[in-house]
Amino acid sequence: MRGLTLTAAAIAAALFVPAALADKRDPPVPAKDGCLVVDNGQGAITVSATGGIFGRFDQGRVTIDDLSPGGKGPKVFGAELVRTVTETRTVYVGTDVRFRFTDGGAYKVSVTAVGIDLSAIGHGWAVLNGGGFFEPGTFSTDADSLCSKSFKAMPRTPTKLQLGAVSTP
Repeated sequence: MRGLTLTAAAIAAALFVPAALADKRDPPVPAKDGCLVVDNGQGAITVSATGGIFGRFDQGRVTIDDLSPGGKGPKVFGAELVRTVTETRTVYVGTDVRFRFTDGGAYKVSVTAVGIDLSAIGHGWAVLNGGGFFEPGTFSTDADSLCSKSFKAMPRTPTKLQLGAVSTP
């Protein structure tokens, strides 16, 4: 009888253990961070990502959506007008405004201004539009150089760019 029980247990293990292991999925691969640098940009820039961003502009507005409230939140200096739209969205308007969001959480930052200098790191997307300006500035998304090389002219029509990519194992 004991031999029959051991045989049944061995057969059950041979059948169910491989099936249970086959159902296990590989864990999701984390997104690989990318970067965006804008130098003396003119126009509109929107970055929606998880990571961090900091920048400044000569004159204009920045709208910051803190999509992961509970952290340190954004820091903005030099704004002459501040308007809270919702609990997570604030608009800042002024001259020589500086801003940063470095919690590492999700955010959406939209800048419409002249003299935009900004750096973003993380994964998500950005839309650049330098239309209507004679010299719309330059940008780089060259992650291999940490965005210090391969600068191009800002696009004159809304152009969506990917920040980072999903890593492959």
